[in-house]
Amino acid sequence: RKISRHNIKYWHNERYIGLGPGAAGYVGDIRYKNIEDLYLWRERVARNEKPWEERDTLSLTDPVEIEKYRAFLGLRLLRGGYEPRIPAFEERCRSLVVRGFLSENEGRYTLTKKGLLLASDVTEEFL
Repeated sequence: RKISRHNIKYWHNERYIGLGPGAAGYVGDIRYKNIEDLYLWRERVARNEKPWEERDTLSLTDPVEIEKYRAFLGLRLLRGGYEPRIPAFEERCRSLVVRGFLSENEGRYTLTKKGLLLASDVTEEFL
């Protein structure tokens, strides 16, 4: 079984640079998305400004914020899954198991077939 390598850095929560209109990046503690319009993007770059349309600064010291991203990203990987480090997140996982959205194996949680169909809704419960 082959896996897609496209966007794998995103799903593994690794840093990456997004270049060009509409590109997204994650540098330091900042996630960003560039303006999609080519002409506006080019104007900002010409003025030596960041061409960002959206920007989110992550707290790399807040354990709850870190766990939110771990859950969101870990559950979207078919291989590996998510292993909670905070009791409140463990409780959410157990609730999702009871409702049929997650399965648990040795403390690691993965989406079920039902969970895959509603992955965005399932992962929203952690954000």
